Amino acid sequence: MTQGFSNNSFDNTGHTTSHASKVNEGAMTQYPYYISSSISTATTHSQYYQLAMEEDSNHDGTNDIVVWFCLKNGKENAYTYSPNDVRNNYYFYSKGNVIYTGVGHKTGITQQEQQLFANAVIAAANVTAVDPEATFLDDFDPVASQEEYRYYMPDRLKASEAGDTSNILDGDNTFCIRIRDYNMVASNLSNTDSNANSLTMELYIEDNKNGKEMNINGESVKVSKISVSGKADILKKYSDGQTITVNQEGKFQLQGNDTFQFSLNDMESYLKETNTTYKKECCIFAKVDSKVTLYGVPANKETWTSVSLKPRQLFDLD
Repeated sequence: MTQGFSNNSFDNTGHTTSHASKVNEGAMTQYPYYISSSISTATTHSQYYQLAMEEDSNHDGTNDIVVWFCLKNGKENAYTYSPNDVRNNYYFYSKGNVIYTGVGHKTGITQQEQQLFANAVIAAANVTAVDPEATFLDDFDPVASQEEYRYYMPDRLKASEAGDTSNILDGDNTFCIRIRDYNMVASNLSNTDSNANSLTMELYIEDNKNGKEMNINGESVKVSKISVSGKADILKKYSDGQTITVNQEGKFQLQGNDTFQFSLNDMESYLKETNTTYKKECCIFAKVDSKVTLYGVPANKETWTSVSLKPRQLFDLD
């Protein structure tokens, strides 16, 4: 009857070691530092009690405890005989946002341990789901300034005479948006599991004639979806230049944080009030949804952001 004591508690030699091996991959081992599969540590030893790996307090069918690193090698290869024994030889584990670390038993903490500890602090701080961040930018660059207004010139003749071709309504009009979702790095899970494809974006434009009424940031606005085939159905990623095509629901599945660029064709059709007049203001909206399981609890957060389109006009002076 061991009463939950670990196997190593019955060995008086202590089995010290200065190495640990990775058991699971996830945010804990990826953000902000990527931790390799095997790390060196300050001298440490196994703990006295086993972990209750079968515990499932919220009855979701998965274990409450996630072991990230186990002790490795050691005196007389004590941990080699039972590699990654999460019940007995754990070095670093978490239960929700409560994190246990074996860092600090003796002096000589390594850089890898310091990075792992920093990851743990950040993961523990992210205990609740937060709204994703979305910002329209005035250039295709993640450090560009926010674009709140886009001025266009409806009078093509005067724009041509002024040598201004950047904001004429002919052809496609390009927009850039930066997306940041901190829920993706706060999760226990990696991007290859159930949290993958949890970040989506839809694009809309203000349309009082044919639009559908939606609640946007507390206000009722009539909008039409433009993230559909033939309107604004392709995103270009800043990080690698790859493209994302809209799905059948009119949504872009985003694989992670990035800056994106899209082109809106036939923008003029949304801006005209009559054949000769234009709206004083018309907004393009981006809706970003983040759906993740954060420490075993499903979370759904959304953010709306916009850029306002305004006409400008050149006048003939006497």
